[in-house]
Amino acid sequence: MFAVAITELAGTVDDAASALAPVLGKAPYDMRLELAAGVPALVLTTPEKARAAEIAARLRAFGHRVLAFDTAKVVSSDDMTAMKRFRLDAAGIGLDDQPDKTLPFADVLALIRAVHRFDSDTREPVKGKQFSAMRAIATGGLMLTKSKTGEVRTQANEKTGVLYLFRRNGEAPWILRETGTSYAALGADRGHSQVQNFGTTVRLLRERMPHVPFDERLVTMKRIRQGEAIARPGISVESSTVPWTDLLAHVVAYAVAATGHETARSP
Repeated sequence: MFAVAITELAGTVDDAASALAPVLGKAPYDMRLELAAGVPALVLTTPEKARAAEIAARLRAFGHRVLAFDTAKVVSSDDMTAMKRFRLDAAGIGLDDQPDKTLPFADVLALIRAVHRFDSDTREPVKGKQFSAMRAIATGGLMLTKSKTGEVRTQANEKTGVLYLFRRNGEAPWILRETGTSYAALGADRGHSQVQNFGTTVRLLRERMPHVPFDERLVTMKRIRQGEAIARPGISVESSTVPWTDLLAHVVAYAVAATGHETARSP
């Protein structure tokens, strides 16, 4: 599958929506909603590489910054190298739990900060007893209750910060997750919460790589699509923004890198 994303608008959202809607075969109102959510805006997916290239060229003609790419090249965060037990060496990042892997600071193409969100809706059947006046009368007071079946519904919304570290050599990115990470490497800088330690690590990495593009628009982006809901037999539905965030992180990484580095490759 091939995709086309707008990474920077030329002009206002309203003007862009009016001009781009007929090109993309969408209603101006729907086009505006997509663009108003923020960029990058994924405006087209197609199995045809030629069509993606054609649409990208037409959108660039309006002055917008556009990225066309093969979604098969997008690396899932589950397939990225996780910085669970990291250390910051003089020239790069090492992993105590994967000593054969290192990430030189010079090989980092872009740092992209984002948030992974998870939603769940769980229903659990419960059985209990309830007082029944009719049953008490009918049995002369021998039976005062009747069985009642119902369900307890629990809704949960969780989120965790992440930092994607994209590589110049084209290998799979690394990822730092706010949760599930040991921050022992921070030493005296280590705080009392995961949120604080995650923020400190991001700051230290930026200080070690001052010339590497950094972007955090995915933290505050108004709307990121959820993944497909996963239903567990009869009791729960779960979904997350992770797949779409992974995709958008790739788009942002190569867009910001290309702004300052002409040799940056598309995903």
